[in-house]
Amino acid sequence: MRLLLVLLLTCTRAQPARTADVSIVVRDTVAAIESVTQRAESVGGYVTATRVWREGVTVHASLTIRVPSRELTSTVAAVRRIATRVEGETITLRR
Repeated sequence: MRLLLVLLLTCTRAQPARTADVSIVVRDTVAAIESVTQRAESVGGYVTATRVWREGVTVHASLTIRVPSRELTSTVAAVRRIATRVEGETITLRR
């Protein structure tokens, strides 16, 4: 199992911005990165940062993506669906 850390940031002008921080375990880190990237792009978002590193045989990754505020909840749900286990999730409102 490999660990993928995902930080989702909203880009919005009309609504207060919400931030989601999701930490998940996945079977294939590279495939998970591709899946999250495709999801962000499909809802009008984009990846702002990616970091991948190895610790022993485990591949870790950290992604930062921006999605429209109206898509945050569905994007978090999509990220949860690719996980074999969700380690943590936090959604906050930024003013």
